[in-house]
Amino acid sequence: MKNKFFERILFSIVAIGISITDILLGGTSNIYVDNFYILVGLIAFVYTIFDYYKYNKNRKEIDDQLSKEYDERDELVDGKVSKITLKVILATIFIVMFASKFAIINGDISLFIILVTFIITEFLARKYYNYII
Repeated sequence: MKNKFFERILFSIVAIGISITDILLGGTSNIYVDNFYILVGLIAFVYTIFDYYKYNKNRKEIDDQLSKEYDERDELVDGKVSKITLKVILATIFIVMFASKFAIINGDISLFIILVTFIITEFLARKYYNYII
């Protein structure tokens, strides 16, 4: 596992620094955007500190779990899940295309339907194949 502690800390400090500099120099007229970036930087900083603390507390267990091999069973499950998910997504696309001939369906709504179908199908197929295989 690659340690990204310094990259995360650097990101949060840069985000906070740029926002404070922008506020002091008065670059934007919208102060809420700068406050949002400061909030994102602070959240990233706090998350990094907690994540690093949790990793150091359970270092041996986490490293053991991450060093496990990716076996053939996992590849088989991934292949079957992707195949069934693709079939369901294609069926959903055809149904949405057919339904759009009779009713007005916005592009956002149709993409949302396809996205939700993908998420549900992938989750259920993964659960099913992990249970069966």
